[in-house]
Amino acid sequence: MADDKKPKRGRPRKPDTERRSHAVRTHLNDKERAMVIEAAGLYDMSVSEYVRSCAMATAHAVAPDLESIERAVVGLASSQKPAEA
Repeated sequence: MADDKKPKRGRPRKPDTERRSHAVRTHLNDKERAMVIEAAGLYDMSVSEYVRSCAMATAHAVAPDLESIERAVVGLASSQKPAEA
């Protein structure tokens, strides 16, 4: 059987050891999803940005002695304000 596949285009994927960001998945029911989307909109953030900021704030509350988490939370909090209605 002949190999009729086209070669892949674009830049090859980096190895995990060289990546600086990683995707994280979560499962939400319809009501939770709607709440997250609405809250993200109120802060004029994407859903991904909003979920990340919530996770970082929680991490800061759980482990406030971690300096890198503190810097990230302060940076996120100072850069985002609730959108005006």
